[in-house]
Amino acid sequence: QVQVFLVHSTRYNINKIQNNMEAIEYPVILNIYELTPPTSNGEDGTTTSVSFLSRLLKPIGLGTYHTSLEVNGYCYTFSVAGIQKSSAANKASHVPRNGSFKESVKLASLSESMDQNKINECINRLRQSFFKGSNYHLACRNCNHFTETFAMTLVLADHQLLLDSESDGKN
Repeated sequence: QVQVFLVHSTRYNINKIQNNMEAIEYPVILNIYELTPPTSNGEDGTTTSVSFLSRLLKPIGLGTYHTSLEVNGYCYTFSVAGIQKSSAANKASHVPRNGSFKESVKLASLSESMDQNKINECINRLRQSFFKGSNYHLACRNCNHFTETFAMTLVLADHQLLLDSESDGKN
């Protein structure tokens, strides 16, 4: 399934990067929500593209999913409104309409040197470059692309911080 491939490919790439990391503090958690077709059509009699995809994919064992990334007490997601950040404490607020919580998967852990300021820097770079609300596309640039890119960005930034601190200690 698409969701399984996303989780396994992201986890595999992150694990390769983290093999030599020592200080581990903050988990990076992928939250997965299954989107289901609405029980009725939209107000104007049309159905959404997500519900259309859900109906098409369900008989062959696939589905449509929304994802968010939880790190350092915050939940990050991407939609037509752009990148959004909210408190991770209120899990119910992260479930999309016509969606149900499926599972959380720990993808990685960040060292204590990856503080909230550095996380915010990563978000701002993603917001400026790839993940503006106007760039949202259901198939080509959606929440799943965002969570994968954000997770990799966090781990690479954290890894670079650890490498820099190691090289500073050797000089």
